[in-house]
Amino acid sequence: MSRAPAVLDARRLERLGVEPAWSRTLPVLLADGERVRVHALDASPPGREPPLTVVCLHGNPTWSVMWRSFHQRLGDRYRVLAVDQVSMGLSERTGPRVYAQRVDDLGRLTDALGVTGSGLNGPVVTVAHDWGGIISLGWAAEHRDQAPPELAVDETLPALAGSFHFPLKYGYAAVGRVEQLGPAVPVIDSADFLRSPESYLRWLCDYAGVPFTDAMLSWPAGPRESDGV
Repeated sequence: MSRAPAVLDARRLERLGVEPAWSRTLPVLLADGERVRVHALDASPPGREPPLTVVCLHGNPTWSVMWRSFHQRLGDRYRVLAVDQVSMGLSERTGPRVYAQRVDDLGRLTDALGVTGSGLNGPVVTVAHDWGGIISLGWAAEHRDQAPPELAVDETLPALAGSFHFPLKYGYAAVGRVEQLGPAVPVIDSADFLRSPESYLRWLCDYAGVPFTDAMLSWPAGPRESDGV
């Protein structure tokens, strides 16, 4: 049996740095026939069709609000969509979800939001954190005509199937499927990265076509607005 999530009023959203107009909840019919309410933060440039949609997916234990800086900085140019995964954030609770279900859930939600579906072929970029990364990789593989690019931040390929319901083999399978779409997907072991941060950052910047700066190697201590909640 599902359980309704908490609801944040406009004042509480504003205190979190979220424009209340971004917040929306819509019914989504899941593969098992259950209809649940899913929450998303959805920002678009006013009065015109955005040239690109950015789909942001959180991991654990975060939620859609962690991406609010994307909405603040990009929402006047592109459509920025951050979803609360089923049973997380402000979405309805249904119980544990396995990997295949979460990939399917995301596809059904993007269909419901008009990002994907029959007759739609606009470009989509996915941005993901933690184990949201392998979910978005699986989703991108299923929507290869629309969403080949992905930026994964602090992504994990978890082996704790009993705790997270994401067997390791699914992570590698998702990477392999996306690699078939084009250039290889970079996978970096965090232990290797910590041993030589600068060399890995230089390589990654070169791979992505982003200029490397020394500022990438350090930052002030303490909380930042972009960290999320």
